[in-house]
Parts: sequence; C-alpha cells; structure tokens
Amino acid sequence: MAGVGRRPRARSQRRPPGPPVRRRGRAPRGARVGARSGARGSCWFSPSAAGSPELVAHLDVTPENVVFRDGSAAALIDFDLARPATRVEELANVLLWWSPWMPDDDREEALRGVDPFERGWMIVEEYGLEAAGRARLVEVSQNVAERSWFSMRRRAETLGGGWARMWDEGVGDKILRRQGWLAENAPALERCVRP
Repeated sequence: MAGVGRRPRARSQRRPPGPPVRRRGRAPRGARVGARSGARGSCWFSPSAAGSPELVAHLDVTPENVVFRDGSAAALIDFDLARPATRVEELANVLLWWSPWMPDDDREEALRGVDPFERGWMIVEEYGLEAAGRARLVEVSQNVAERSWFSMRRRAETLGGGWARMWDEGVGDKILRRQGWLAENAPALERCVRP
C-alpha cells in the first residue's frame, strides 16, 4: 500500500529491469574490441568481416530452431540472436548448420555423411547470393566461427543458464574444431560457392 496515491514516474524516468543497457557499439568495460594478443579471452569478439547490415537476420537457423511438420519445415523459432546483419552473414549461418560446414562428428545425426560442398553449392544457388557476396562467404564464415567462440564464452560467463550449460558441455571445443575445419577446407569451399 506504500505506493497508493502516488503519481507514477514518467515512462522515460523508469529504470528498465535487468542490467543497464550499453550504448550501441560499445564494448564492456576493460574489453579490447578486435584485440589479438594470442590468449583466448583477450577480447570479447573480433570485428565482423561481413560489412554494413542489410536486413534483420535470425542468425541461429539451427535444426533445433526449425519446427518440422510432416517432414517439411513449418516454422522458425528462437529469435534471441536476431540483429541487423548482412545477407552473407545469414547465409553463413544457414550453411554452418544445413550444409553443414563443420566436422562430420559435430553434425546433427541426420546430417552426418552429407557432402558439405555439394549441399553448400545447392543452398547458395537457391539463396541467389550475388557474386560479390559469394566471394566473401568463406571469409565471413571463418570470421563468424572466430567471433562465436568469444560470444558463446561471454554469454556463458555473464548470462549463465543454457549458455553456461552449452559451454560446460563443450561448445567452445566444437567451435574450435569448426574453425579448423573451415581453414582446412577453405579453398574447396570457395570453389563450391563461386558461380
């Protein structure tokens, strides 16, 4: 009853729940954006190689986030990673999970043994990515993999919950294996996505 009769604060004066929101483009205190000292954790992410955003992208089109009905994709869920991005970034995410551009042992069971080069070519063709985007696709995929290691670790440390569980279950190691796979297969991947 303490608040009865009081006039509520103006909406602009209310403090939002949770931690303070950082101004866009600012790194957490003490972080060095893009810094590379050789030690994991020296920066919280590396700069994006993708360029200026073109659309709001989902950026988490994993098999777990696609709802299937009668064997066909019916819905896309879980938009917590959606943000302004490029078409190349969104396609790099799709290729990661659905080509899949990762070591065979780290793939979803249904996608083990799939030819990532043939599948990658088909996805890029159907997506209709222009030649300039295709030329950057492998580089952006490698950059996304590098950035995701830092991003996942930071979310595990700061948000806990499912992020911490995934980190504890070895997602960081899985991302490092993906980085190695992408580096090893970069020339073949570049050939398969070119028109």
